[in-house]
Amino acid sequence: MKRLIALVISALFYTAYLFIRNIFQLLNKRIPTQVICLTYHSITEERRSQFIKQMAELTKVGTPVSGDIKKPSADGLHYIIVTFDDGFENIIKNALPAMHETNIPATIFVTTGYMGRKPGWITDPKHPSACEFLMTEEQLKNLNFDQVTIGSHTVSHPHLSDLDTSALKKELSDSKSKLEELLQRKVTLIALPYGSIDMENTQHFKEAGYERVFLNIPTFPATLNDRYFVGRIDTSPDDWMVEYKLKLRGAYQWLPWAIAAKRSIKTCFQGLLHNRGVSS
Repeated sequence: MKRLIALVISALFYTAYLFIRNIFQLLNKRIPTQVICLTYHSITEERRSQFIKQMAELTKVGTPVSGDIKKPSADGLHYIIVTFDDGFENIIKNALPAMHETNIPATIFVTTGYMGRKPGWITDPKHPSACEFLMTEEQLKNLNFDQVTIGSHTVSHPHLSDLDTSALKKELSDSKSKLEELLQRKVTLIALPYGSIDMENTQHFKEAGYERVFLNIPTFPATLNDRYFVGRIDTSPDDWMVEYKLKLRGAYQWLPWAIAAKRSIKTCFQGLLHNRGVSS
C-alpha cells in the first residue's frame, strides 16, 4: 500500500512539475538541466531480463552519463546516472553487458573491506543479497574503465553518523587509498552506506579528497549546480514499469519533504507523550 501511495503522489508531483516547466518555457525562463541518479545493488540472473528492459527504457527518456560528470554546460537537458552500491559480483554478468550494448555508463561504489566476500554487514540470512559475493580485486581491476567509474562505499559499510571523527576519517581515507592503489587511478566519488551523514562532517569528505558525495534519498531540485551532495532514488529490477518511468523523470523528488515531515511529527508526538508523563 505504501508503494502505491508513493506512486500516486509521484504522478501528481510530476504532473505539477510538467505544468510549471511549460510555463517557464512560455516565459522563456531558464530551465536547469535535470540530473536523475538511480541506485541499484545486486542484479541476479533471475532479474537480468527486467534490468535489460529498464536500460532500454532509460535511453528513451534521457541521456545516460557517468557519476563524475562535470556541471552541465547547457540548460534544459535530462541526464541520468546509473549507480551500483557495494560492488556485487553479479553485476559483471547481469548488468554491465546490457549497459555496454546501450552505451550507458556505470558508476560502481565498492565496499573495500568485503571484496571477494559475502556482505558481512547483512546479518539477516533471509536477505536476498546475503549469500551474494562482492567482486574480487582481480575482477575489479579487469573492468572496462571506458564504461565504468569506480567510487568508494567505505571500508566496512557502517552507519557513518554513528562513528566518532577518527573512525569516520579512517573509513573515508582507507577505502579511497585502497581503490586508488588497486586501480592506479584517482577516486573522487563516494556513496554513503544507508545514506547516513551528519552535515557537520562535510569537511571530512573534502579533506579526504572526495569531489562528490552520493546520498540514498533524492534531492530537490535534481541538478548538479553547486551540489556537493547528490541525491539518488533507490531502484530495482522489480520496480513496476510505471514506477520506474516516474523515477527516470524525477517524480520522486518529493521524498525528502515527506521524510522531514515524518520526523517532525514523530518528534512532536514523542514530546507530547513526554509532557503528559511529566504532568501525571
